[in-house]
Amino acid sequence: MTSSANIERELNEFLQTEIQGDLVLAEKILSTLAHMKPEPYEFNGNAYCLLVNGERFSLTHQFEEDFLLEGDTAQLRTQLKDWAHSIRAF
Repeated sequence: MTSSANIERELNEFLQTEIQGDLVLAEKILSTLAHMKPEPYEFNGNAYCLLVNGERFSLTHQFEEDFLLEGDTAQLRTQLKDWAHSIRAF
């Protein structure tokens, strides 16, 4: 089982790699998560693939076959909101 601290650290790495300072992209993903349809949502970036299915998400790394992170969508949403807030503040 993955610890909350590990999930937070890995999500931060995903945000730094894929979202960076792109507020539009961060808000687009947040909007999608807020209005989730029954079908899964998938985001493919340069290094990571994010799959959100209801209240759970999985994150895989396109160049590290053994990398798999799973967690609650609520945590993903919270970290993404915090990330967007930090972009706005910068």
